[in-house]
Amino acid sequence: MTGLFQDLRFAIHSLNRDRRFTLLAVLALALGIGSVTVIPTLITTAWSASQWTSLGSRVWAVKP
Repeated sequence: MTGLFQDLRFAIHSLNRDRRFTLLAVLALALGIGSVTVIPTLITTAWSASQWTSLGSRVWAVKP
């Protein structure tokens, strides 16, 4: 467990030492996570919309 804390302290120290690298790493992670989240959502939304619009002639209204 002591080794883990030493590794964390070293990582924080390294990130504080070079701010440009830290900014680049955070930006790369943000773009990667964002694209992995957005692209499948857009594909699913586009597929679902085209699937349901083709069934427009089969929509029925049921009244009690």
